[in-house]
Amino acid sequence: MRFAQSFPLSLLVVSLLSHSAIAQQTNEIERIETTSSRIQGNINASGYAVSSISEETLSLLSFQHIQESLNYIAGAGVQRGNGQEYLPALRSPVLTGAGACGGILAAEDGIALRAAGFCNINELFEAHGEIAQRIDVIKGPASALYGSNAIHGVINVVTPDTTQGDGELSVDYGSYGFHRVKLKEGKDFGHSGVGIAASVTRDTGYRNEEGVDQEKVSLRYRLEWDSTVITSGLTYTHLDQETAGYIEGFESYKNTQIAKSNPNPEAFRKAESFRLWSKFDTNFSGGHALSIT
Repeated sequence: MRFAQSFPLSLLVVSLLSHSAIAQQTNEIERIETTSSRIQGNINASGYAVSSISEETLSLLSFQHIQESLNYIAGAGVQRGNGQEYLPALRSPVLTGAGACGGILAAEDGIALRAAGFCNINELFEAHGEIAQRIDVIKGPASALYGSNAIHGVINVVTPDTTQGDGELSVDYGSYGFHRVKLKEGKDFGHSGVGIAASVTRDTGYRNEEGVDQEKVSLRYRLEWDSTVITSGLTYTHLDQETAGYIEGFESYKNTQIAKSNPNPEAFRKAESFRLWSKFDTNFSGGHALSIT
């Protein structure tokens, strides 16, 4: 199901427009991002082609597969596979094979999901996109911050700061046995805070002997004093997938029985990931800042 939003549009024509009015209008539509530099800044001054999928859009979409959200990014051509698999493209050919995962870097909160040389072309299933605050996409070669894996761009899943005390519980239902439970909860103690975000996904699929069981948990801790903030996080993901192989034959997809068949019932994907990180941010006089992750 697709959602479409409409916004009222008003047009005001005037003969003279001062520079101050132009500056004020620019400030009102200013977009802030951290993906290209890890320090907050105006997206229009970053020098990179950065697109974002907002929390509002992600909430309305409630995607079953992260590919559904990336369809909203111009220049992104992510091809969905079976289960949680996909083949990505960012202003590039659709990348496959052993060297493909070196072309696009997948990250969560600005931290690569895998170290250089240990990538996985489907690795976004290890990012907690189900509870994401937004998804940033850098199209084209990215900053040296990301090393050698960002030749064609970066897909960065930005998770919410659950230490601010917001809570949410939601349930998603879909066709062919899909259902997902999402939880966000936290406690703000003023100069510190703790939070948790979790999601559980079950999907039996429409083909024989296929299905996805997936669980993700993200913990976060925040400590503040003066102009310094230390944030630490832990993410655990588990995927147990029964994979359906490609059907073969000319126009075989038009045959319902063949379309539901699974030529490779023995195929599977079992994966676990565990990430622990800490970030140190401090501000100095004169508008200078230091960020260490």
